[in-house]
Amino acid sequence: MKVEDIRRYAEIMKEFGLSELEITEDDNKIRLSRTVTAEIKLPAAAIQPAAEVREEPKSEDDGLYLLKSPMVGVFYHAPAEDAKPYVKVGDQVKKGDVIGLIEAMKLMNEVLCDCDGTVESFVAENASPVDFGAGLIKIRV
Repeated sequence: MKVEDIRRYAEIMKEFGLSELEITEDDNKIRLSRTVTAEIKLPAAAIQPAAEVREEPKSEDDGLYLLKSPMVGVFYHAPAEDAKPYVKVGDQVKKGDVIGLIEAMKLMNEVLCDCDGTVESFVAENASPVDFGAGLIKIRV
């Protein structure tokens, strides 16, 4: 096998992203291998640290219900940046009302209220990353 042949095989490996190539010609056998590294570019929002959840200690008699995130993603108070929020502090909510959106894997998912009451405060800030089970809003039931 000639050096030019080996270089050509190396170029083929590079072109097609192969990590190994084995060739047998007559009684000659050659095996080429290389380390393939992938560069992954994430959007800036994906690499920001998760926002701290401002959960206040809950006393037994405060009457506040903590609505928690059903998934991991980014929580939004409104359907668009320039739109009014789904709910505000002081609003009456009923079971099944949309209280916000969570963006997960480029999909917008409605977050539904699971009790009746009055919105007391937001725990998660607008456009902040949230984990599964993290507090979103507090509701007086």
